[in-house]
Amino acid sequence: MKFFDTPFSKFLILLAVFAVGIYWLYTTGPPPRATTAFQVLPEYRSEMRYCFAEAFRLDGARAVLKQAESADIERFNEMVDAYNQRCGKLRESRRNMAIVEAIQSEVRANRDAFWAEGVARFPAAGR
Repeated sequence: MKFFDTPFSKFLILLAVFAVGIYWLYTTGPPPRATTAFQVLPEYRSEMRYCFAEAFRLDGARAVLKQAESADIERFNEMVDAYNQRCGKLRESRRNMAIVEAIQSEVRANRDAFWAEGVARFPAAGR
């Protein structure tokens, strides 16, 4: 029993108690919250659908604006800023990847229509 009387054994016991206390704090606290901006709720699905579609629209408008006037370019930049503010915080979590893939495939199926909508936003630049 001389081992438990040494300072090293007291240090090991103290270290073990400290480690158990830290483990207890981490396991008894509230579960960590998801940091994603959307969950499975329908309003977030429609927001994601809009963001994916708007990306295609902006690509179509960008293709038309290669030789456009400065007023059209400023309006396009405002549209991009609005897109970034609205859609910049949306992140996909691995838990919701099946939903994200379904929304992306739905939007990709209508990619040409969204592209045409983006081109139609700047009819004077397309001439």
